[in-house]
Amino acid sequence: MVRRLIMSAALVALAVPGLLGNERATLILTDGARKTGEIVSRPVDENVPSNSVTLLENGREETYATSQIAVIDFAGGQMPAAGELNNLPQGGNVLALRNGVTGAGTYVNIAAGSTIVWRAEAGAEQRYAIRDVNRVYLNPQSARVAYNAGANAAVATSGTNPSTVQVPGTQAWTDTGIDVRQGERFAISATGEVAFAPGRLSNAGGDPAVTNPAFPVSNWPVGALIAKIGATKAFGVGAAQTIAMPATGRLMLGVNDTILTDNSGAFQVTITLVQ
Repeated sequence: MVRRLIMSAALVALAVPGLLGNERATLILTDGARKTGEIVSRPVDENVPSNSVTLLENGREETYATSQIAVIDFAGGQMPAAGELNNLPQGGNVLALRNGVTGAGTYVNIAAGSTIVWRAEAGAEQRYAIRDVNRVYLNPQSARVAYNAGANAAVATSGTNPSTVQVPGTQAWTDTGIDVRQGERFAISATGEVAFAPGRLSNAGGDPAVTNPAFPVSNWPVGALIAKIGATKAFGVGAAQTIAMPATGRLMLGVNDTILTDNSGAFQVTITLVQ
């Protein structure tokens, strides 16, 4: 259970403009990409606009919408404790402090490049010095997938143990964290169900009653588990199949559908390199 944050002098610190330099952060995006840089300060007391985060990366300012961000990580990209990931809710925002306390609420902004502006569940606005924060979860579901994918990448390519990745039905593509080579054979199997429309469920094999030439894989049914390598053409996977990779690059998984906003559920996908 995510504990409610308690405001106290030990946990909350107001940033003093000009006293501290801008902090560095790694943005883990919902597509699995990672962007690291210095948080950009503004003359005003916010990293404007409030629905985005701006980083200075290799001398260039890059701005990312909060809707693109799964996690704002201030811990140098370290893997969160298993308990922290397991206790994340399905949605909402979560603040994880360096003393181990976590709490649900709403991310508001980054002020002066060094302070998190946070709204507690009760509605009170609070401020936390970034030096006291490990990470801010903006999309917990994508965060679980991103961290699990990152942890599993080395395992999957070693061929010693399978990797498990959750593929939500609401996301176009999920980054498995696995880099494959053309011709390598992977056994991919999936459990779970996805609702591709209200009340319409499908396992990873898809619902053969519904097809659409506009689907990512036009000759496969709606709701089926599909894959692609990087930006290459998507191909069908289904509930269980051993596949020789058609290209070299990052393995991405998705659900064969064109409208994802009314979807729900997820597949639990096991990926094993076949020796």
